[in-house]
Amino acid sequence: MSYQYNGDCRVCDGDGYHEIGPDCNRPASDCCGGCYKTVVCSNCSGTGRVSYHFRDYQLCDIIEGIYRENTVESVILVNQIMQDDENS
Repeated sequence: MSYQYNGDCRVCDGDGYHEIGPDCNRPASDCCGGCYKTVVCSNCSGTGRVSYHFRDYQLCDIIEGIYRENTVESVILVNQIMQDDENS
């Protein structure tokens, strides 16, 4: 059995883009802000959303990590996994 969870991309925080840099030889006191470049997130291809696929053998490690995280998203994921397991 496998489980799927759709959520915000953790690389770009759901924005679809992130800044890279600085790539400059000047000291920080001379920063003009032009050394940062906004690029499309390669993890989510700019959508800001990703699908996470899990197998049964990964579930214990995932749930342990989720409980350590203790965020609203993690609680939703655990509830979804439990509900999917009950329905199968």
